[in-house]
Amino acid sequence: MLSVSNCPSCGKAFSVEVPPGTPVRCPHCQQVVTVPMPAAPPMTPASATPINYVPFLEPPKEQGAAIGALVCGLLGLFACPLVGLPGLILGIVGVRNVNREPNRYKGKGLAIGGIITGGLSLLSIPVYIFAFIALWQLAKRENCTDNLRNLSKAMRAYAGDWDGAFPPDFETLISTGDATEDNFLCLGSFPVSDLYACYLYVADQTSDADPKRVLIYEKPECHGGEGGNVLYVDGKVEFVSAERMADLVEKTESALKRRGRVEPADDDADPSHDDDAPADEDGD
Repeated sequence: MLSVSNCPSCGKAFSVEVPPGTPVRCPHCQQVVTVPMPAAPPMTPASATPINYVPFLEPPKEQGAAIGALVCGLLGLFACPLVGLPGLILGIVGVRNVNREPNRYKGKGLAIGGIITGGLSLLSIPVYIFAFIALWQLAKRENCTDNLRNLSKAMRAYAGDWDGAFPPDFETLISTGDATEDNFLCLGSFPVSDLYACYLYVADQTSDADPKRVLIYEKPECHGGEGGNVLYVDGKVEFVSAERMADLVEKTESALKRRGRVEPADDDADPSHDDDAPADEDGD
């Protein structure tokens, strides 16, 4: 192996074919020198190759806003419509989160479902209100019907003790124990302590009078002006319009005035009267 070295004594270069590290004699100054190790080749930097690092990303997760939106929307649609309002709000928040950070959130379909069901539940509020009003009016009507039926029984009981004569007023009916104040508690009357707050009485009649005559009737305003229940002498209870009620009461009052409010009705009453009008007691 050919090695090139410089003599440290004379500084001249010489070459020998010996392995590095072998002592040799300098041919110029005859000094013994050791063949040095060959110099390492210079390091050349390797070409820089770009490395693309892919960051670790967590998979999108379901967001609570989207789930809450759908739950509130369904509850609002089938239970309480007011719950649909938070469902609508949570649905909007859920959709916004997905649109802004799709790699972090999912559940856009749930959020949209919450918006739809929440909106429908809010739209159903007027339906619930109208239904409540209708049920309230029906409850008032049924309550008054029951009251008049009970008052009819009380009137009959009183008439049985007084030769068929009905009491002169409601207070007398209560004082005899045939009726109580609870029989006059109408859901549409204010205050309820007033016996005549909702029911009006046509006095001076007997149990054997014309069965088509009005005995007790309601004030139409207790039912929103639509009409009211009417209790006839024969014990029948009927809900009639305000115009029909006014006509029946007027005919009853007219018949009583013409006969001096004397009972009972005469079977030979004038047949020319309208079938719907209460008959007079005596023929003219």
